[in-house]
Amino acid sequence: PVVDGPYSIEVYFSCLDACQRQIGERAGFVNLIESHDYIVYHLGSGPKFVKHAFERSCAMAFATDEAARHLEAEHQWGEYATPRKGTARQKFAGMRQAKQDRLFDEKVGPSLCLAARIGPMHTAAAYTNLTSLLLEKREELLGKSIAVFSYGSGAASTLYRLQVRRLPVTNWNKHEELDKRIYHSAAEFDRICARYADTYGRFGWKAEVSHSQHPGAYYLTECDSLGRRAYHLVRDPEMRLRGPTLITIQKPEGGWALDDEAQQAGEGQQAEEGQDAGEGVVAPTAPSRVQDARPP
Repeated sequence: PVVDGPYSIEVYFSCLDACQRQIGERAGFVNLIESHDYIVYHLGSGPKFVKHAFERSCAMAFATDEAARHLEAEHQWGEYATPRKGTARQKFAGMRQAKQDRLFDEKVGPSLCLAARIGPMHTAAAYTNLTSLLLEKREELLGKSIAVFSYGSGAASTLYRLQVRRLPVTNWNKHEELDKRIYHSAAEFDRICARYADTYGRFGWKAEVSHSQHPGAYYLTECDSLGRRAYHLVRDPEMRLRGPTLITIQKPEGGWALDDEAQQAGEGQQAEEGQDAGEGVVAPTAPSRVQDARPP
């Protein structure tokens, strides 16, 4: 595909400007940077691009209201390029480079550790960066606020706020897993890329299955003549998912709290089916979540 790089950057910043302005108006704060402990951005082309996005946020956050409106209006008309060499900071924010670098390292840097090892991403970008922040800060995040900017090249974007009350269930061993990656020579990498290019957009082919696939993951095996894909699961005998838990709910002594119409309908149905109204009911719950769980 043909990509207009400069214009795609303009669209990204235009969405960031609009989201930053609107969330401030709705949530009642003026400065996005000072109002959050951490900020997570959609990755774009990589961590360096996120640094430019943070420059943009600083330009909007620390500028006067008039300058911020002027900055946003200029960019919406495509007259503002990527902030480089401090132009956005000096012209609109008046912020010294050392202060901006310190804020970036404190508020954004921890979210980019995984991306620095993985490389460019698209759909998963903001959430991988959020995971990176969790891995790097862990208990330090409790009670902290996080701003997350999610972006899609369509273009659609969302800027939302998170307040950390407790740590989520996640895989805390991501860096260890990345350490186990298989390295290929340049020639082997070229061969893999060529194989991918040969099957892109085509139907009626079977994948070349490797014996070095990691357990607990699904891998594509073929794409038939109608474009239907088939996958196989590499089993991991050490991992199991818990099934749904069944909980018996006993009938209260005073009966169920139903309105008259619902109670009459329920009694009629029980009479027809010959059920005893005094018995409990069985309610399935959502499957239990197990840390690091993979399909059996």
